[in-house]
Amino acid sequence: QLPIVWNPRIVRYVEFFTQDPRGRSSITVFARRAGRYEQRIRSVFRQKGLPEDLLWLSMVESAHDPRAKSPVGAAGLWQFMPETGKVYGLTQDRWADQRFNPVAATEAAAALLSDLKRRFGTWDLAMASYNMGYGGIVGLLRRYNTNDYWALSELEGGLPWETTLYVPKILALAVVMKNLEVFGFKDLARDAAVEGDDVTVPPQTLLSTVAQAAGVNVKEIEVLNPELRAGRTPPEAPYVVKVPRGKAEGTQNALSKKGSSTLDRYVVRAGETLPEIAARFGVTAVALGDLNKLVAAEGLRPGTVLLLPKGARAIDGAEILAAEGTTVVVPQEAFAYPDRKRVFYRIVTGDTLKDLATRFGVTMDDLRRWNVLDPDARLHDGMTLQVFVPKGQDLASVAVVDAKDVRIVAVGTPDFFTLWESKGRTREVVTAKAGDTLESIGSAHGVSPGLMERINRKGRKDPLQAGEQVVLYLEAKGTAPKSDAPGSESTSKAKTDPGAGLEPLGDAIVGPLPPLPVR
Repeated sequence: QLPIVWNPRIVRYVEFFTQDPRGRSSITVFARRAGRYEQRIRSVFRQKGLPEDLLWLSMVESAHDPRAKSPVGAAGLWQFMPETGKVYGLTQDRWADQRFNPVAATEAAAALLSDLKRRFGTWDLAMASYNMGYGGIVGLLRRYNTNDYWALSELEGGLPWETTLYVPKILALAVVMKNLEVFGFKDLARDAAVEGDDVTVPPQTLLSTVAQAAGVNVKEIEVLNPELRAGRTPPEAPYVVKVPRGKAEGTQNALSKKGSSTLDRYVVRAGETLPEIAARFGVTAVALGDLNKLVAAEGLRPGTVLLLPKGARAIDGAEILAAEGTTVVVPQEAFAYPDRKRVFYRIVTGDTLKDLATRFGVTMDDLRRWNVLDPDARLHDGMTLQVFVPKGQDLASVAVVDAKDVRIVAVGTPDFFTLWESKGRTREVVTAKAGDTLESIGSAHGVSPGLMERINRKGRKDPLQAGEQVVLYLEAKGTAPKSDAPGSESTSKAKTDPGAGLEPLGDAIVGPLPPLPVR
């Protein structure tokens, strides 16, 4: 059904599949696996008016394994990349990825191949484009000024080598599979067709519950529904699952008698993390992760739907704020806008200035100025930004803390230094005399030269001006006497805690931002 040009590469592949022991072994495996989906694929292509032998493209792509994944992100029987899959109606989220659904993916592949054939006019170029991409093939046609696939396959610097071999391999496979007995393949074993009957189940239904209702092993339900990623159906709406042939009515009746065990749902907002959400609802992060089949490295995107134990109560935000006594550190420069509201947002992995500016209805330059940010540097987990949002800005999908609910402390103020008192250091200011250096004053008070440089922002041996103010961070226990410290005179003292080793303070939030109340 596909036009054949007896190119030497097609001939070599036919010879390999029929004469080489490795090739004959491959045909034996392909023929066996073809039993799983061949009739389903042929049926779809027949309805769409496409050559049924295009089914061998999917054999080359995935060896008819609907769970196949490539290192670059292609998935399923037809190896759709994520964006192409979305264009052709294959939805993908953390609950279900329809690229793994053999029926849905075959429908999408039929639509994509039809489009490519319509654009290029020949099945050779359509199949090459399926492998290389539409834009890549168009670029080659223009560069070499030819629309002949076989000519492009011979030109220096033309088709990628993978694509050069891709089309001949599919055509040779179609020839051999169409003529198995001619090539000496007889009585090849075939896998049973993977087919099932449809049953509509409530949202969040466990596949183990479906299996129990159908009277089969859960593995059978998973094989029939490879697109389901979390061991249950999606939480948003009823879902059609497949059960073994002849089991639909019994399954539906059993599920109806069992009733629904619907869990509560929660939609993740920007800036929220799994531990925060878990704490808010009184469960552990591990338990919440297990319930939602979250992997350790998986981040939570805004809009993600999480399942919660039935009856989990959200702790009121006011209770948490009262318990935490949250304090936020901000830059020294003050900002005031009569037509804006000040809120605080904690950075989570993956946030960018561009995305945050869009969410808050402000500019990237606004965020940079309000928070002393370098636009070329990355935002880091745990940083807290102050944002002055326009009145009326919708913040329902963003996790923020209102300015009235936190204590705000500006960097470098007395309150800022007092904030760190709990870590066992005190801040003392002394006045230098002529001939003093940071090194000499530090030595007199038991403070290392490196820490003196870090605190006072100049070299340890640089001469100090008489009367110049010098800051010391002293251990609370055993602070040197102030009256007889050589080369200096104590002028003022404020107990502070810069922290052991003087941690950077300007981008810190003291204590975690508490989980936010549910809006």
